[in-house]
Amino acid sequence: MKNILFAVLLLLTACNSSKKTTTDQRGDASDPVRFSLRNNSLMPHKYAVIGYEPGMTGNWTMICTLTPGAQKKFKCPVGTKIYLADDQQVSTVMGGGNIRNDVPLLIVKAEDNGQVFKLNRP
Repeated sequence: MKNILFAVLLLLTACNSSKKTTTDQRGDASDPVRFSLRNNSLMPHKYAVIGYEPGMTGNWTMICTLTPGAQKKFKCPVGTKIYLADDQQVSTVMGGGNIRNDVPLLIVKAEDNGQVFKLNRP
């Protein structure tokens, strides 16, 4: 009985280790680009940032309130489309749709590493 249990555990371990990792699914093993978005307004604002990474079917969403001059750091692969979303776009994404055809705030390039992008909100 112990031998059968050991064989099943060994088989499950072998099958589990062959699963693709998140890095494998992205398709691009290059180093991620690090950049920041900065609230350059004199008032605090709530921002919704939505990103579509190359090779991924879904998206990621980050909603936060930034005080004046505050920055939010990001780490994304080259080619990621970053959207500064309004309420309608957030509703579309949360409802299962996508906003890939809208104009992005930026498309991440290798040259963007270390850059700070202003959010330009009145």
